[in-house]
Amino acid sequence: MKPKLVIIDYGIGNLKSLEQVIKYFGITPIRTKEENIIMDASHVILPGVGAFGHCVDKLHKLQLIKTIKDYINSEKYFLGICVGMQLLFSRSFEFGENNGLNIIKGDVIKINSDKFKNEIKLPHIGWNKVFHPLKNEVWNNSIFKDFDNDFYQYFVHSFYPDVEDKHNIIGYINYYDQVLPVAIKKKNVYGFQFHPEKSGRHGLKILENFLQLDTDRIKT
Repeated sequence: MKPKLVIIDYGIGNLKSLEQVIKYFGITPIRTKEENIIMDASHVILPGVGAFGHCVDKLHKLQLIKTIKDYINSEKYFLGICVGMQLLFSRSFEFGENNGLNIIKGDVIKINSDKFKNEIKLPHIGWNKVFHPLKNEVWNNSIFKDFDNDFYQYFVHSFYPDVEDKHNIIGYINYYDQVLPVAIKKKNVYGFQFHPEKSGRHGLKILENFLQLDTDRIKT
């Protein structure tokens, strides 16, 4: 049985590339902001581009905050991409302080450029290697389980999550000698700072693994 995938459409970003990748797997995604359709899905993706505050304001205006939390609490699978991942955290300090969904404890903060005397390039745009220093049980119980302990993905960001519980981190990057979390997992919830839909064969495999997750086998 094919998964019923919903992409939450709250007017942020171009969803075409994500839709096209999903269709590659023979699945037609549903773009919607309707609560009943979201709650009926087996898998949900929350995309996001731009500023955190603008994105969370749109979710509030469309009354999607409670819907997203209810869906996650239903223990079906949820994926946040880019700002969609950042929204899962407690707060962001991009252009002031804004509260997030607080699904995962932690703050979204700017990549530190001061230690490099402002020579660091922001935003971080381009390919970078995702890794875990331990390729441990956290990695092996995630949708990275088929991967070697490093693979490249495509990034566009200036902020990253300072994750409270490090067990929620399944992937990092090294940027100007700063080790930054870019992939998170908490039970049925995943979040990626990178764009798998723009990241070639490894990105395709990540999305395929997400779509193949069995909702009866959620691991902590």
